[in-house]
Parts: sequence; C-alpha cells; structure tokens
Amino acid sequence: MYKTMVNELRRSVQGSLGRRKDRIEDGIEQMEKAISRGRSDKLYEHLAVTTRHIEMMVKELREAMITFHGDLQMTDMLPQTQPYPLVWEVEVSLEDGCLSVKMPAMLPYPTDGAVYYIHELVDKALGRFMLENNLPRPYYTERAAVVFLHHYAAGKADICHLRDYDNVEHRCITNMLAAHMLWGDSPKCIISMDVLAPGETNFTEIRIMPVTAFREFVMSEKLTFNIDEKS
Repeated sequence: MYKTMVNELRRSVQGSLGRRKDRIEDGIEQMEKAISRGRSDKLYEHLAVTTRHIEMMVKELREAMITFHGDLQMTDMLPQTQPYPLVWEVEVSLEDGCLSVKMPAMLPYPTDGAVYYIHELVDKALGRFMLENNLPRPYYTERAAVVFLHHYAAGKADICHLRDYDNVEHRCITNMLAAHMLWGDSPKCIISMDVLAPGETNFTEIRIMPVTAFREFVMSEKLTFNIDEKS
C-alpha cells in the first residue's frame, strides 16, 4: 500500500517537472536573447510567461504533496490533520456593504515554508462568492479599509507566532482583495489595520469596509487589548 502511494507521488512529481521543464528552459533562453537585443518589451513578456510556468509547477508539486499527506492520513502512519487549510474552509460574507473573509486559523498557518497557498485560497473563495452573488468588479469603487482581526484564545501560545504588519501573508490576501473587490491597493485606495482580538478560538478575519464604516469601527471597537509584550 505505501509503495503504491510513493509511486503515485513520484509519478505526479516527475510529470509536473517534465511538463514544465522544457517551457521554463525555453523561457530563460528567450529572455537571454531579448536582453542581448535590448528588447525590454520581449524580456518582460517572456519573464511573465516563464514565471507563470514556475508558479504552476510549484502549485502542482504542492498539490501532489498534499494528496500524498492525505493518503497517509488514511493509514496509521500520520494523525488526522491537514497540512494547510482547504478552500471551502474560507468563509466569505457581505452585510451592509462590509465584506468578511474568515480564515480557518490564525495567520500565518505554518511558521515557515511557502505561503502562496494563501493567495490561492482567497482567490478561489472570493471568485466563487462574487460569481454566486453576481457582484460587480471592483465592488468597492471608493477608498476602503482592510482590517485584519486576529482572534485568539487567551493564554494560548499561538499569539507568539504573529508576524510584523509587512509580512507576505498580508500581501497575498491584499493582492487578491485588490484583484476582486478593490480598485487598487495603494494608500490612496485602502487603509490597512491589524487588531488583536482575544476570544475562544484562533482564527483571522479580514473585514473590508467603506471609510465611513471604518470610522465607526475604530470608535466602537476595543483596540486596547492587553497583551503581554514578552509573548
């Protein structure tokens, strides 16, 4: 049984590498030619295409590993836990012009490793929500606020893993919000804010709201939560 799982993983990995290898190598050669000819337009074109192939290869390899991990969970080899959240675990809702995106755990999920999967989770969840509700793109055409609410169970060690405001997890989510809901992600388009919110469970909620609603939020939300600075 384990040999079959490993062989299937090997086939998936080798298949992805085989499909993308020639295209990536060709893209590198084309970029080299564009540089030698001073063709910045062609350089950017080949750079974009090659980057897309690399990202797709990484996605395929990650999916192969997640499948392998899931197969192992069906045995006694590994406990029943998921390495990453799944797309249907991301909850999206809209009420009174305020969008809520609830992640199934506190960001960041792992404390190391790639985070591109967050980009995919939010992309698919928002895309599905906008399609089902027939929302215009962008939904927010004026300046809006993006608030990251980090809910955590008081006393748990997870709070120690919170990163600085400029971490890549935030950027993954903000990029997807800008692609689906906002008219941009510069300071003239959005206000960004992080709030620690003690509660019963650990999860991160991202709220997107008009600036008028944000003013009310700031005035009503208890932002002076006590946190041990040594945590």
